[in-house]
Amino acid sequence: MALDKNTQVERLLSWARYLYWADMQCERYISYEDNEKLKTTSEWQLFAVASLWLASMWVVIEGWRELKVNDGVIDELLNEWPDYCDLLKRYRNGVYHYQPALLDERFRAYEKEGADFILWVFALHLEFQRYLLEWPESIPATKEQAQEMREVIFEIIGWEPRKIIPVRKRLLQNSCEKALELLHSSERSGDKGDEEFLRSILKAQELLHTVENNPVLTYLRNKKKPNI
Repeated sequence: MALDKNTQVERLLSWARYLYWADMQCERYISYEDNEKLKTTSEWQLFAVASLWLASMWVVIEGWRELKVNDGVIDELLNEWPDYCDLLKRYRNGVYHYQPALLDERFRAYEKEGADFILWVFALHLEFQRYLLEWPESIPATKEQAQEMREVIFEIIGWEPRKIIPVRKRLLQNSCEKALELLHSSERSGDKGDEEFLRSILKAQELLHTVENNPVLTYLRNKKKPNI
């Protein structure tokens, strides 16, 4: 793929690079959170990796706004939680500009917001990955061409979002489609085993539609609703 430095494609790739770097920091943060021994014996290390992840996420937001693209879910997260956006920006400034205070107020601010702030960052992080995954389908192309474009993008930036729910749903859907093709190409008919296999495939496809892409976002939406 030939890329002109002024094309929207290269701008997207540049943004995806920052998302990749943020994801690296997120993975480190999760590994510390999941390790009870590290959490209790290396609190400063946990604080460090969390700080780097939060700071890097603001850079991803800056890049997103530079792209000047729209996405309903991402726009909702940015517009409906403006205080969190401001907090993330201030956090980036605290991390990447020298602060003489050991615990600058910007580092302590998110503690006052509680777990919902971190969950908001997670939700946004997941939706950015989902957007990158789906972007090739937003341009005029066949399904095969979109997949080829996706593979080229991931090869260029050296990373692809593998762990998000939409990816796992896509892989399962592809497996179901291949299984259906195999059944339809079979010369056997009325085989009881094939009928049971077909029912299993259709049931799996049905369940796919009930799985939420981002349960964290659902939680935040419900939390934001006023109590009646």
